[in-house]
Amino acid sequence: MSLRLPDRALIVKLFYHNDNSAIVALRKFRTLKGMRKGPLTVKNLRLMVTKFKETESLNVRPGRGRKPVSTEAIEKVALQVEEDKTSNVQASTSVRHVAEALDQPGSTV
Repeated sequence: MSLRLPDRALIVKLFYHNDNSAIVALRKFRTLKGMRKGPLTVKNLRLMVTKFKETESLNVRPGRGRKPVSTEAIEKVALQVEEDKTSNVQASTSVRHVAEALDQPGSTV
């Protein structure tokens, strides 16, 4: 369960108000929110606070994401699929077959 930004801010605020004690901050957060088990562990709270000290932001940064695929590669794949359909009506086109025919990795097909 990930925390929303206001909840992250509240936990960091509780951390600093309780003499930098992660355990006490988590206990108070759980009692305020009426939880038995928390969304964070003590270790993760400490990591979040150190990241907050470095970046001065509580936002979660996006991951690496997908690499962009060029329109040229998309056109090549579309042509190969059409070619495979016309040559063999019964068979389905697989990613592996198209990737081998185009000499491209399967992740770009």
